[in-house]
Amino acid sequence: MKKIVALVLALMMVLSLGVSALALTEIKLDQVEVTEDGTKLIKFVDTVEFIGADKVLYTNGPHGGVAYFVLKTTGLKDVKATYSNDAVKAEIIDYDPEKMEFVDGADWAVVRKDGKAIDEYLAASTTLDWSKCVESGKGNYDWCKYVAKTLNKEFKTTQFVVKTTSEIKVLKLTVAANYSASFTEGSVKVSALRVADKKTVYTEMKFVNDITIFAYEYVKSAAENDYALELFDVGYSDYETYLAGYKTPDTAQRRGSRVISTTAFRAIEGKDITVNVYPTPKENDERVAKSADVTIYNVAAGQKGVNFEYYEKEVKEATSTALAVDGENRKVEFGFYGDQVVKSKFTVNFDLDWTYFELREFFGKKVEEQDIVTYYILKDGKVLKEVKVDYMTVDYNDTVKLSIDGENTTLGQYAIAVKVPAENKGEENPNTGAESVMGVVAAVAVVSVAAAAAVSLKK
Repeated sequence: MKKIVALVLALMMVLSLGVSALALTEIKLDQVEVTEDGTKLIKFVDTVEFIGADKVLYTNGPHGGVAYFVLKTTGLKDVKATYSNDAVKAEIIDYDPEKMEFVDGADWAVVRKDGKAIDEYLAASTTLDWSKCVESGKGNYDWCKYVAKTLNKEFKTTQFVVKTTSEIKVLKLTVAANYSASFTEGSVKVSALRVADKKTVYTEMKFVNDITIFAYEYVKSAAENDYALELFDVGYSDYETYLAGYKTPDTAQRRGSRVISTTAFRAIEGKDITVNVYPTPKENDERVAKSADVTIYNVAAGQKGVNFEYYEKEVKEATSTALAVDGENRKVEFGFYGDQVVKSKFTVNFDLDWTYFELREFFGKKVEEQDIVTYYILKDGKVLKEVKVDYMTVDYNDTVKLSIDGENTTLGQYAIAVKVPAENKGEENPNTGAESVMGVVAAVAVVSVAAAAAVSLKK
């Protein structure tokens, strides 16, 4: 995929007024320092990938991130990057071989500041150890640096310097995540002044963070025949159908449906609809795929599009030291990225792929005389309910499941905790004057999980 992007960008040579374009070559860059031969270097790893052709590139997934491209700028000056909006931001970074790993296109040479040839000095040198002149991971930069330093010392001068023979800069793109019900787009323009003829050269590219909508007929069929839509099924590109409609729908088909559109909701007003959702798969994820299902009852008139993109935050293994220090502040986090309001009543059933034993171990809770652990269920950072689990009666190996009801609200972002968040403490319930946590507890039955109540943490 990366090779495709590099090729696309390298071929962007058609510009208005016959002005030549800048050539772009994709590199990887993750601004994390690593130690290599005792030197801290910035490694090059992207966090967002692109697919596409021509002068439009699509993000490969909704989560956004950064991507970096080499700008070959020999013979150019005043290199600038501008962008149309916050959907994708751009900036120019100076390439620094002292801080960054070698990238293709960088080349170096030893020269004298006064312009004199250095061949005679190389021939006359008695201290150059050519066994040390081996190209490193940064091409010939280290070789040149060694030669310049050695010649300056031997001939008692500061004239010998390392100079790039292929000037480069780095273009950094920051793409915003898109969890809305429609595509987002932004354009980036890189321009520079060509020294030879003092003409402005530039290249321009559009970046689209697309979403895939469930096919209209698929949504209608699911509602009428009482079966669930599957997240990631084949759907339609929102961007492509925006451009050309459904005249040639095959060209707009994409795998990865995440959104029921406003139009599709209008077609199923008054009916129920269920969507099975799964967290976006991650490479080398060894855990069993966790899931949830959302059922919207009696779809309300005027319901706008909803994005069902679901997440479960990666949890690191707890060490005994970490649990001793911070066990009660840990959270199991999961939910929906989108902030669209569902007007009708709805239920979300979560299968968290945790056993009761794993949950208790995660928080470092010891089973004492009463064998009861209290868990708080949070929605959007606020306590939604309190659940007491009796570990004398619950089966340790049972899978933890959770059922949440809502109406005229978002699908929500959830967490399980064993400690009430500070922002929830002491808040008064405007209706009763009691603290809000106690108000929630009074409104929701506090039951043993083993009782498998429909509104609580259950088997």
